[in-house]
Amino acid sequence: VTAVAVGMVCTVPFFGTRFRQRDFPALATQYFFSRVYTPNSTLVYAHESQRELFLVREGCACVVHIESLAQLQTLHVGDQYGCFQLLCGGPHPVSVQTTARFVETLVLTFEALRRLLKHAESETQKEKSTTTSAASQPAHLERSTTVSAQSGSSGKLGGSCASLDERDPGVDAVIAAYKSTLLRWSKRHAELTNPGEVGGRRAHKISEEGR
Repeated sequence: VTAVAVGMVCTVPFFGTRFRQRDFPALATQYFFSRVYTPNSTLVYAHESQRELFLVREGCACVVHIESLAQLQTLHVGDQYGCFQLLCGGPHPVSVQTTARFVETLVLTFEALRRLLKHAESETQKEKSTTTSAASQPAHLERSTTVSAQSGSSGKLGGSCASLDERDPGVDAVIAAYKSTLLRWSKRHAELTNPGEVGGRRAHKISEEGR
């Protein structure tokens, strides 16, 4: 597991250490695999329910509006796409395409995500079992066991395990980020397809603020 891959995974709210124990992103990288796309190919088709998360590892890809074909965003190295659909399902509102270069991605499928969560839950149960066992030790062993457990706890997964429930803070953060992204794409599409109208609204707003 490379530090670069772990760093890329940490940029996705669901896997980041803001909501997870510090070892969770490293565990998650074990379930990603590399997929290379040829020039002028499609990673994601709009309106398809493709439950995969993509992290751009090399090259760049374009987020494209399905009707106007306007380029809404460019995904560069380290950027990600598809986490909302991975966690919550549903069709993609845009397509994602490569340009004139090859693009290497790290991909996590929904089935791999389920295996990851099962693995993390198993590790959490093992830690709880170890803690319970330590608590039942005789008094003369209690101090040494406690010190040992505390010294190693920072590297464990521990805590509440990640889940696909909307009440999971990581899922909630992904949903909030997705809504913000949709709004940004909508504004960008308006700027590209109706520049005069957008410019007029801005001029009107500036005029109103100046009064």
